[in-house]
Amino acid sequence: MTVVFDAEPLLVFSFGEPGAGEVERWLDRVYDGDIDRYISTLNLAEFRYIAIRNTSVDQADAHIDNLRDMGMNEYEIDAL
Repeated sequence: MTVVFDAEPLLVFSFGEPGAGEVERWLDRVYDGDIDRYISTLNLAEFRYIAIRNTSVDQADAHIDNLRDMGMNEYEIDAL
C-alpha cells in the first residue's frame, strides 16, 4: 500500500491535537515499513510554514527530522 500524507494530519500528530492517535497508528506502520509513505515537497513546505508559526524554525525542523527518521519519503513535484 502507498500512502501520501497531507500536511494537516502530520501537524495534528506533531502538536498532539485531537486525532493524533489515529495519525500515530498510520505513522507506526510507516516506521515498521508496512506501507510506502510519501509527502510532497509542497505539503512539506506547508507543514514547515505552519509549524514555524506555531513554534520556531528549530522546532519545526526538528519535527521534520523526526518524520524523516520514521521513514517518511519526500516526493518531489515536477515544475508546475
